[in-house]
Amino acid sequence: MTDEQQPAPAVEKYLGAASLAKRLGVSRSAVNKWRERYPQGSAHPFPAPDIDTDGAPGWHPLRLPEIEAWRTGMPGSGNRLDSVEEFAARITEVTDDFEAAKTAERLVFIAEHRRPGDHFAFGYLKTNPRSSRGVHDGYVAQLVAAGCEVVRGERVAGDELTDGFLDLIDNLKPGDVFMVPRAYQLSRSRDLALKAVALVESRGARVEYLYGVGPIGTA
Repeated sequence: MTDEQQPAPAVEKYLGAASLAKRLGVSRSAVNKWRERYPQGSAHPFPAPDIDTDGAPGWHPLRLPEIEAWRTGMPGSGNRLDSVEEFAARITEVTDDFEAAKTAERLVFIAEHRRPGDHFAFGYLKTNPRSSRGVHDGYVAQLVAAGCEVVRGERVAGDELTDGFLDLIDNLKPGDVFMVPRAYQLSRSRDLALKAVALVESRGARVEYLYGVGPIGTA
């Protein structure tokens, strides 16, 4: 066999944040939060990725047991907090993590039980963490009442499209509905709101608004 006929070398495959999250049974946002909350140099650093391609981390599949062991050894919630503000921040983190975990569990259920021709409604909203929790929960309840089988609500600041949003996008199929109360709960940036709509439509799904507000404007 000549050099030109030599078979190509095997390509190593790595787990990105989304694939790692599926292996662990959590959302992509949970993996990214762990990396932010437990950086290298901290008391319990999240296992460092083996590769980084244009800012996207990757872990070798053989390291999954190491990452699972890291998760098992995560610090508990019994540490003393120094202030009321820190305590409130921790409560918000735990609540948001629980909400993300419920969404991830529901997405797995839908993926496992979806039959050809099935269509689902996915609800999403993003509210500022300074806003009332009651307002946030009220929006979630309205999306459920509107028929959404799964709702991902996030209390985060900033205009960027979030991991919670992308988790839902990953699970959209043609014919599904992606529902938000108002367009600005995708992003207050017009360009990013339009990008969000384009991502939904690229999956063959459509965006619907509870209050009939399109992607342009923030009313």
